[in-house]
Amino acid sequence: MTWNVLYASATSPLGGWETRGPVVRETIVDADADIVCLQEIAPEQIEFARTGVPGYEARIGEASGVSRHPREILFIAPVALAAWAGLYRAFGAPPWAPWLWCMHALLFAFGVLAPLGLFALVRYRGPFRRPGEFCPILYQPSRVRPTAEGSAWLSNTPLRPGSLFPLQFEPRVVHWARFTKLADDSEFLVVNAHFGHAPWHYAGTARVVLELIARERPTTDAPVFLLGDFNAVAEAGIVRRLVAPRGSLRLAWEDAALREGPEMTFQWNLAPGFAPLRLDHVLYAGAMRVERARVLTPRVGGKPPSDHDPVVVEFLPVGAEPR
Repeated sequence: MTWNVLYASATSPLGGWETRGPVVRETIVDADADIVCLQEIAPEQIEFARTGVPGYEARIGEASGVSRHPREILFIAPVALAAWAGLYRAFGAPPWAPWLWCMHALLFAFGVLAPLGLFALVRYRGPFRRPGEFCPILYQPSRVRPTAEGSAWLSNTPLRPGSLFPLQFEPRVVHWARFTKLADDSEFLVVNAHFGHAPWHYAGTARVVLELIARERPTTDAPVFLLGDFNAVAEAGIVRRLVAPRGSLRLAWEDAALREGPEMTFQWNLAPGFAPLRLDHVLYAGAMRVERARVLTPRVGGKPPSDHDPVVVEFLPVGAEPR
């Protein structure tokens, strides 16, 4: 199961985390997945992940780190506005020479559009606070046992905490864990990811993730599950770089013998006028078959607990009988 549960400080029609948290808990318990990967867990939600879901224990992983860009935007904005006003005073109203148009557009972007965009983002998701985001992996100890875990950052130095690619707005962390299935002592790898939005990071992101999988996979044919909020539709470059033939993984939704629920997973907190998107994915590799893939739609009074809906996928080894 994968679910971006939305930061505790984020704006939600259902209310605060004290209202949303119990709905998330009930949904996870009802789904009864062996493994649950959560994204957008803030420090005040860690205790929920660690002890708040009956029947589950958790590996929390490391925090993503905090972006320096919001502070830079707030510092640069008044300087850009002052320069913009100075240009206008010096050269008067348009028409202007082409270079002056470009200069005005650049200063307008830094002085007006960037702070407005930052304000809207903070209103929606909450403030950028240390130590950043956690991507915990919950598991049922009666079924599986963790044997190793670690974190990698989406950057050119993935083992350096808080690092990020050039022109990346905030650090992104990938949390992985190896597990042993108690029923037969078989091993598998779980990778919990929350990718960034920018297409120019797709190649680097795929490289970091595929190298991590190759390095941490228990054996060359052991099952691997990459789950998370990809911030990209299935047709986007990041997904296509991860799945065969370019990558080593497959899309569970496409391979599922049975699909239930809507295809879309990101519903904008059901805000009217916005088209829903399928941004949350489960990818896999190994001798597994996909029995069923579901998108759940938990609602209270018609309101969702998050802007994302959870995805649950049931796997069986090839040749195993359905449960």
